[in-house]
Amino acid sequence: MDRSTFLQQLREEMSTPTPPLVVCEGRHTVDAALAGGWVCLGIGLSEGSTWEPPPGPIIHRLPEAALADAMGYDFHRGVVALVERPLGTAADLGGWMDQATAPWTLVLCPCLADAANAGAIVRNAAALGADGVVFGQRGASPLARKAIRASSGALFRLPLWCCDPFEAAGLARQHSARIIGTALEERAVPLECYPAPAGSWLLIVGAEAGGLNADWCAYCDDLVSIPMTAGVDSLNAGASTAIFLWDLLHRSRATLS
Repeated sequence: MDRSTFLQQLREEMSTPTPPLVVCEGRHTVDAALAGGWVCLGIGLSEGSTWEPPPGPIIHRLPEAALADAMGYDFHRGVVALVERPLGTAADLGGWMDQATAPWTLVLCPCLADAANAGAIVRNAAALGADGVVFGQRGASPLARKAIRASSGALFRLPLWCCDPFEAAGLARQHSARIIGTALEERAVPLECYPAPAGSWLLIVGAEAGGLNADWCAYCDDLVSIPMTAGVDSLNAGASTAIFLWDLLHRSRATLS
């Protein structure tokens, strides 16, 4: 990809994203994409950038004005790349489960509204030891620029799938995983009272405004909640997912050891 084509493609992606092609902003995100082995179509470096990318990708040294024109705003991060980052399908998810040789933990987000939460959940899952995240086909995309920034590069390190959420949950159940829903329902068990899962489990995170609907609550094997003090009825989806993952993974590992 020559310089003019790179700038034109970058301009088009900033205007109308066409997944699986994504725009990576900043050296740490680009580093993560390259380390993950994803196809890089080109890297743009501002003329003042001192970062030395690894050999392989096509590098374009560009004036800051040219980068700002393509990005649509004053771009000061010095490094930008076009990377192909496809999401797995339901068939890919089923194959991954078939090949798993140890108990696994996945997060399922049927319909998030905020891309920043999608990215934060991917980051939390990677940081706390979950094995991947599944997103429903409706709602915020984990490939949105806002999600990529919030994931802090974890988007390129962790397995991700996008498919019908009930199909994903059905696959988990076929593989004998426990289906755990996060909800403030009356029958939900407070997190500190919920026994740590011993085998594979799927944590389902509801939408920001309404949480898990009645169909999902009925589908889950268990519902678990984080007790709240008076006057607060919920936590941010990313924050609550981090709490659930840290507590359940920490205790399940202690049980296994």
